[in-house]
Amino acid sequence: MSSITECIQRGDMPSLAALCEDKELTAAVASVGVNSIAPGHSTSAAPSTSGPDPTSRLCDPSIYVYLLLAHMILNDLPAARSLVRRVPPHAQVREFTALADAASHLWARDLPAFHAVLASSEAAIQWSSPHVAALVERLAVAVRDRTLALLARAYTSVSIADAAALLGWAVADVPARVAQLGWEINGEWVVPKAAPAQKLAKSPGLVQMAGIADVVIHLEKAA
Repeated sequence: MSSITECIQRGDMPSLAALCEDKELTAAVASVGVNSIAPGHSTSAAPSTSGPDPTSRLCDPSIYVYLLLAHMILNDLPAARSLVRRVPPHAQVREFTALADAASHLWARDLPAFHAVLASSEAAIQWSSPHVAALVERLAVAVRDRTLALLARAYTSVSIADAAALLGWAVADVPARVAQLGWEINGEWVVPKAAPAQKLAKSPGLVQMAGIADVVIHLEKAA
């Protein structure tokens, strides 16, 4: 797990995802080898008790947790969804299912529910390692940063209540937090200010447009 630790410490999510996928594939190939029977061999022979336990070839459940977090941090929701669908029973531990629940709200475009589930899971579950806890925090920050960028790009104003729901903040905390970004408060409204780099950015791609759609959907529901 040392390489995984190094990826997490460097904040290298693409490498973390690639490493976990490689471990998942290696375990799957090994599992097929254990469960397959060579042509011509009898199936009536008693199972060997001298070889390694087949369960030892299963991919450690933590690999799936790391991989799901890496996919979500990278905003690769199709990959996250595929992982949730294929994860084997032995890896469907409480920690993974809680994160899968949070992920389901991301691809359902329900940011308030995502933040609520992540917060409740963090309160109810003691994460299995400091690395998982660090990745969960990194995920919350990544989703929040993407939402802030989309708000700055797409809106001239948004209500404080809606901003709190979209960003996973307490309503009372919104004015101070957005002030740190150089944004303004006008009564009950937040006035986003795009950074210079955002003003010069090219037209948003498909991922950015999907994110803007998420924000629009929430605001239309709240209206």
